[in-house]
Amino acid sequence: MKEFPIHYRVLRDQCHWDEAVSRSGLVSRVDGALQLPGLPGLAAGGVIQLPEPYAASLSGLACGNSRITYTSVTSADGQILISVCGCADNEVITGPVDGGPQDRFKFPRGLLVLGDQLLVADSGNGRVLVLELPSLRQRAEWTSGLQEPACLAADSDGLVYVLD
Repeated sequence: MKEFPIHYRVLRDQCHWDEAVSRSGLVSRVDGALQLPGLPGLAAGGVIQLPEPYAASLSGLACGNSRITYTSVTSADGQILISVCGCADNEVITGPVDGGPQDRFKFPRGLLVLGDQLLVADSGNGRVLVLELPSLRQRAEWTSGLQEPACLAADSDGLVYVLD
């Protein structure tokens, strides 16, 4: 498998910047921190108008190993799109691979990749599904106390938080 380099820089000291750090487009604050410049405001009385449609059907995004992304589509026939970065094709799943018609996603929203698991906040079914990666077989289903889970997060200890 081909490895792709990851480039990053940690800026630990907000007052003493390494000369190799590119500061183009950044503004120095009085406390020494760098920040992006502010956006110009609207002219007096100006209004921002966005074209219709206003609703977006994509609602969740999680990134897994091997450059794989999972995107949830919140619609009546809820789907999870699975794509590999750089490929135009998506694999579409509508529920766990080993599930029947009653296990279809209904309004899937939040997604979370945690180790070898994909967690799906399946709002319309009032549950969080835990799917095994990469097989997407159902490992667990959490329903206790949930009504419409919408968002998932995890901390450094591996504890999962559900916004319901």
